[in-house]
Amino acid sequence: QDFERIERTWRLLANCLCCFNPSPSLFKYLLKYVSDVGQNGLSHVCQHKILQSAYMDPLLSRVYPPTLLEWRAIQRKANMALEVKFPDDINMIGHVESWTSGELFTSHLLKLRGLGENSQGWTLQLQEDIDYYELMGYDYVLDLISETEIVPSFPTCTAYFLVSVDRSKERVHHRRHHNDGPHSAEKERIFVLVGLLPEMIKRDIPIATSSHPDHQLNSGSRKKQSHN
Repeated sequence: QDFERIERTWRLLANCLCCFNPSPSLFKYLLKYVSDVGQNGLSHVCQHKILQSAYMDPLLSRVYPPTLLEWRAIQRKANMALEVKFPDDINMIGHVESWTSGELFTSHLLKLRGLGENSQGWTLQLQEDIDYYELMGYDYVLDLISETEIVPSFPTCTAYFLVSVDRSKERVHHRRHHNDGPHSAEKERIFVLVGLLPEMIKRDIPIATSSHPDHQLNSGSRKKQSHN
């Protein structure tokens, strides 16, 4: 029973590290602690997540809680992958981390397709019937998934995805959107930028070897729009 409680505590820490990073003063101590004390393989999971967000500006933390995909991956101590669809109807499976941005994710997939010279400035779009949710380059891929999983009235921050509705088509699935939930095409998302965004740390993503993703994302890769 004590072992189960300890493992749940380590899983909780791993889930926290999916969404916010330790401060620079705490970073090396937390990394040392999880390396020395972590149990049942969860030390490697926590190490990886700490290093993924190392020295990242706190303003670049995740907007939403961890996804079900992340929770399952932590339990299984497994990698994560998502399936995407390109505008030319090519489907691919891409490796994704808790701290993978839309631009980094699509850049990796485009390089796999041999488009390394034109791999920058692209992002993801999630399509739900006639509703479209598009990431800006700084947005995290799994925040887009997490928004769809949050229950109505759950207190959250606001994600400033680029949202649009194709009103020239009829809605196929008449799913009711809750106005008090974050995932709604009708919800106002007003973003006011004062000054410059903090510098995003660029990292390469390892190539996923698994061909069976835990979660499927039906999305298109599109040219990212620039904003002043």
